[in-house]
Amino acid sequence: TVLEKLPKERKIGGVTINVKNLKILRRYSEDFYVVTYSLNAGCLFPLSTLSQLRFNEDLFLDRVDFDFNLKMKKKGLLMLGYKEQMLDHQAGKIIRYVQNKNIIKIIKFLEFFCPYLRKHKAERGIAVSHKPFRNYLIIRNNAYLLIRNIPYLDKVFLNNIFILGDLSAFMEIWELEGFFKALKLFLRANIVGLLGHLREDNKRFLEKDFNV
Repeated sequence: TVLEKLPKERKIGGVTINVKNLKILRRYSEDFYVVTYSLNAGCLFPLSTLSQLRFNEDLFLDRVDFDFNLKMKKKGLLMLGYKEQMLDHQAGKIIRYVQNKNIIKIIKFLEFFCPYLRKHKAERGIAVSHKPFRNYLIIRNNAYLLIRNIPYLDKVFLNNIFILGDLSAFMEIWELEGFFKALKLFLRANIVGLLGHLREDNKRFLEKDFNV
């Protein structure tokens, strides 16, 4: 099994069997790689890790896993990825593909500077996978994590999680709700995230049936 192959070392904070799109740093052993981060779905954490660290429930719905990975990094713990894909996890489902001509022009322009965007663009274009509420939370929680973890962020976190994450979330809201609604939510999400008012914001959403 995976656990039987896992090296018995204290510096291992967790192991993921969901290796799709993992950002591999280096080989750790014959069966495992050291990875920058992973989704919590498909992760195995030893009790030694869970006794030291806690999941931040105020990051309700998105970025709880990245926050936990950063906490492990601060403690000097490694996240390992197993060499074989044992779980295929995909958050959200495709609502539709981007049709707004202005967004498509921006995407085509950015593709020249961003290989990651070219790689993850489907044949039919950029997919809209989340409702505006979910994308609002992505932007908000990105801002919360960014300002509190700057010394521990590498290029993978900055490019894939924050820059492209915010860009994709903004464009998805724009596609569904229009530019000015997207801009309003983008600004509010960043302000709330930077100030750290997550719990109050979550309560507001729950009381209003998730209306943004």
